[in-house]
Amino acid sequence: MIRQIFIINKFQAPVFSRAFTNHELDLSLMSGFFSALDAFAEQIQGGQMDSLTFKDFQFIFSIDKSTGLRFIINTDKGDSIIE
Repeated sequence: MIRQIFIINKFQAPVFSRAFTNHELDLSLMSGFFSALDAFAEQIQGGQMDSLTFKDFQFIFSIDKSTGLRFIINTDKGDSIIE
């Protein structure tokens, strides 16, 4: 199940968030968190992050190269998102 969708611009500023459950994560907080993860991945030359998995849920990342918008979907762990 999709829990929440985030959109963040190429400057890491929050643009949009939509929760599909009663537990909504703060867009500004999540934007900063994702920005820090991107900086970490760049620092260790790990490339672009495509997902982040926790015990019960996951974040799936996608970037629109033409606009620089980052789309992040928070789903239950193990859910598959069709590209």
